[in-house]
Amino acid sequence: MDAAEFRVKAKEVVDFIADYMETIENRRVSPDVKPGYLINAVPKDAPKDPENFEDLMKDFKEIILPGILHHQHPLFNAYFPLGHSFASVLGTMLSDGIAGISTSWAISPACTELEMVVTDWLGKLVSLPKQFLHEGGEGGGSIQGSGSECIFLALSAAKRHTLQNTVDEAPRLVAYTSCLANVCVQKACSLGSVILRQIEVDENLSLSVKALKRSIMTDKSNGLHPFFVCATVGTTSCCSFDDIYELSEVCDKENVWLHVDAAYAGCALVCPEFHYLIDGKEKISSISFNPHKWLLTTTECAVLWLKNKKPLTDCLGASATYLQHKHQAETTDFR
Repeated sequence: MDAAEFRVKAKEVVDFIADYMETIENRRVSPDVKPGYLINAVPKDAPKDPENFEDLMKDFKEIILPGILHHQHPLFNAYFPLGHSFASVLGTMLSDGIAGISTSWAISPACTELEMVVTDWLGKLVSLPKQFLHEGGEGGGSIQGSGSECIFLALSAAKRHTLQNTVDEAPRLVAYTSCLANVCVQKACSLGSVILRQIEVDENLSLSVKALKRSIMTDKSNGLHPFFVCATVGTTSCCSFDDIYELSEVCDKENVWLHVDAAYAGCALVCPEFHYLIDGKEKISSISFNPHKWLLTTTECAVLWLKNKKPLTDCLGASATYLQHKHQAETTDFR
């Protein structure tokens, strides 16, 4: 496909997307297919010759679409909303059209600085303290692909921070979360090779602060090292909210990293009347949520903010001659 054909076919794709969004309510919400339906409808081997665009679109409509769950459908009421919009599609088209790499400031200065600016914009909207902003100094936000990634990165940073600041040679680290927390907390702890305690909830379906205190005390008496608590703002199963203020007091006293997973309901924090949901934010260590849920942004867009980004850069930072540039002391490199 050359540029001339691309101009024509791209317009057809844009028309399809617009028609799809305008008529989505006429489609079945969930697919009515059985396992193997697509596998048996396409060739077993990659084609040796290219297909024309018309045949590809025909296959897309007749084979792919029947197996799609339409998350943007007005009658789709499961899981969580996805904030799709025409504007975000255009942004994705521009980004894909440039097809650049943005691992460091030197490679794509605009990408790095735009990410810093936009995550600061969003941080201010949800009332994060200045320490969590790039313009504040030690902290800052970064865009990830999912809330799961954010939790794993926060846990990794907490683990690095703890190991750098403990006298024990090989402490047995323990993390804590609500029994209603997303399953990705379990995955993060498994990947991080740390013990996880799933704490019972109180009458509000919030992580029980009393039970957390007891568990921390028991673990410390048994020679274990509490280092990480993951609180939830909007649990996946029932949209319950942990008491961030009370948890922040406990974590501050115990010198434990507190991460706030607001993947589901964090978008609501752009409304000033919901800022109280993260009271105690001055004492948390990190927070994340997914703009692709309510803020009209296509997947995949999750944002992670840290009060101090050094533990994460220490954990994941790597250096090589080809990654170095003369401005690295003055800039942030998201690699």
